[in-house]
Amino acid sequence: MKILQVTMNPFPPEIRVYKEAISFKNLGYISGVLSLSKSNEKEFEIINGIHVFRPSVLNKINIFDKIYSFCNFYNHKWSLALKEVINEFNPDCIHYHDIWLGKNINSLIKKEKVIIDLHENMPAAVDQWKKGANKFEWILRYFFQKRKRLFYLERDLITRADHILVVVKEAKERLLLDHPNIASDKVSIVENFEQKRFLNNSLAELNKKFDKNLFKIVYIGGVNPERGLDTFFYALNQLDLKKLKLNSTIYGANNSFYSLYLKSLVKKLGIGQHVKIFEWVESKKVLSLMQKASICVIPHKSNDHTDFTIPHKIYQYMMAKKPIIVSSSPPLKRVIKASKSGFIFKAGDYMSCAKTILKAYKLRNKLDSIGLNGYNYVTKQGYNWEQNSEKELKKIYENIHIK
Repeated sequence: MKILQVTMNPFPPEIRVYKEAISFKNLGYISGVLSLSKSNEKEFEIINGIHVFRPSVLNKINIFDKIYSFCNFYNHKWSLALKEVINEFNPDCIHYHDIWLGKNINSLIKKEKVIIDLHENMPAAVDQWKKGANKFEWILRYFFQKRKRLFYLERDLITRADHILVVVKEAKERLLLDHPNIASDKVSIVENFEQKRFLNNSLAELNKKFDKNLFKIVYIGGVNPERGLDTFFYALNQLDLKKLKLNSTIYGANNSFYSLYLKSLVKKLGIGQHVKIFEWVESKKVLSLMQKASICVIPHKSNDHTDFTIPHKIYQYMMAKKPIIVSSSPPLKRVIKASKSGFIFKAGDYMSCAKTILKAYKLRNKLDSIGLNGYNYVTKQGYNWEQNSEKELKKIYENIHIK
């Protein structure tokens, strides 16, 4: 069987797409990915056995194409790219990510099976993204990406799909509640567990100590309003950072309106000497950056977006043997309690966050053993990609193949 994944992001490094693509190859399928390209990338190449297609027509997408797609959830140049790759690769199954290309794909389907892979509760996510948007983007989202409109787009796409993937059990519960006509066995959970291979490049550094005299908190991930970094910064402002010898490093910012707001917030709070904000980093550098932390943090707000998804980084932090401070957003709270690998504060409450940071600081001599709990959870108890998510993909695709 040939499986073609479709993503609107460049590949690599799109992390979930990559893990699934490797799994399909490992399971004996012919694995392909259609994606955008970055500069100077080939239109076609084979990466670790994965057939990667980056049609040149996608490099011609202009601002008018983007606005039309933004408003109508359909992009003509993506349809041209899909036709080209479908004709060349001849997939048995098209596995696409999130909702934005669903209308394009459904307009082209003939005999292929269709899998939709929902990373987010997208109708709720867009409501959150509006908060961090510049004025032009906000206007477009306000008029053309209203929550109700996205809700019915999601319903149409999952109804048409042969199978639906979600990333966490709370997401499946939400989907079945919002769309009661969808059968439970049509929805499978393929969680964002991390691959054991994440450790391959840095095993020698796993127990290496960095900045022993500092208490360093690291965040790696998206920088958007729902991520709760403003709560974290306000929490830091409640602490005597100099006395605690505490600093924090944030990786994942870009030149977005919201990233600029966070940088200005750090300056306003007067914590700039203790907080550094950097751009997104290459995936191969992530583990070494985590290893430099005393503790890692995921301060998500709790809302209809974050409460129904889970970030890859929670399991990456565990792989790095790092304890984690998380908010009480249900998926985060559930995983930290099950793994006994960290500390939980009330989502959105900066005073609760500050008290939790202080609690972790006072227990700093025990942080290595708390981090080890997380490491054992993902490596020895089976909460990793190979032992869990890949097995689930195998069941799903064997069933599709039989049908």
